[in-house]
Amino acid sequence: MDDHRIPKQLLYGELAQGKRPRGRPKLRYKDTCKTSLSKCEVDVNTWEERADDRTTWRTVMKEGTATLKSSYRKEQVEKRQRR
Repeated sequence: MDDHRIPKQLLYGELAQGKRPRGRPKLRYKDTCKTSLSKCEVDVNTWEERADDRTTWRTVMKEGTATLKSSYRKEQVEKRQRR
């Protein structure tokens, strides 16, 4: 295909201006919240019902963060032992 043809210019040409950011797209706030809840072992499908009752929610979150901290500490100990 000749260089002056439009399909070749579109497929193989470069943009005159602008850049696309490298890497993956930025996460939404909702996505980061779901990730955090999953790490704390809170069910992402039913967390809203648990959050309606403040005392239950506080208990769930305290247990979840304790689980997260203990698993993080275990990972750090294992990582240090591998060195």
